[in-house]
Amino acid sequence: MDSTRRGRDVAIWLVLCAGIVTGCGITGDPPERTAEAEQYARGVAAQIVTDLQARRNPDTRTADQIGRALAVRPEANLIAISGVDTAHPAGVTAVIRIEGSGTDGSWLEPEFVVEDFCFELRFAPPLRRPRPRSPARHLPPG
Repeated sequence: MDSTRRGRDVAIWLVLCAGIVTGCGITGDPPERTAEAEQYARGVAAQIVTDLQARRNPDTRTADQIGRALAVRPEANLIAISGVDTAHPAGVTAVIRIEGSGTDGSWLEPEFVVEDFCFELRFAPPLRRPRPRSPARHLPPG
């Protein structure tokens, strides 16, 4: 009877240890790391767009000006740029590459992933929306 209880206690201890080790994040999921890396890269791209659309920049910029502004950014690599200027209806299109990194969230031995993400940024004049028509007035009869 004593050996049965001892065997059960050992089995419970092993199950508890397995649960603790798995809960510490030792087994990592690569899609989670990739998602974290992509989220970081999207944040950097959004910040670049915000910086380039700031009020201190002129309203109309040439593709050369935008290309130079992107080329000096240390967090992004300019791949290609096309277009004439931002006043043209087609605008300026730039393709940049940003390196994103992510971890599996483990505090014991974190595993890192570094991936490159490409983004296409378009700088163009805002689309003009037609003015909304005023609702038809119902005139009282007579």
